Amino acid sequence: MSRKLLETTYHVKDLEAAILHYTESLGGKLVKRLPWGVAFIDIDGNGGMISLFDVETYYLENPGVEEFPGPKVILSVNDLDAERADLIAKNVKIGEVLGEKGDIRGFEAFDADGNVIFYFENPNESVTKEWMSD
Repeated sequence: MSRKLLETTYHVKDLEAAILHYTESLGGKLVKRLPWGVAFIDIDGNGGMISLFDVETYYLENPGVEEFPGPKVILSVNDLDAERADLIAKNVKIGEVLGEKGDIRGFEAFDADGNVIFYFENPNESVTKEWMSD
């Protein structure tokens, strides 16, 4: 199973204000903005990514969640089903898969303190170890 750290996600109440803070105040560069309330910031000028996720969108995707979500690490994987099966076998607490097979999809895994790693699969991008050789 191949994995690659993509970014750390912060949930924000005001996406516009957060983008301004991370770009103008902290010197990051807005790389991409998605229409469903996500912005990607290159925070260090070398591809160190953070994503800003509108918390209202998060609540819509996760009905019943009432508390403000903390940051989460996004981990890209080649085989989401294999990763999920491995975590289930190890008794790791995990959430339901969001998205459909053959499309972008993922699920949350939790540690004992509630910290989250989001396992993410994009069938249009392969995760390889080539990026480690730079």
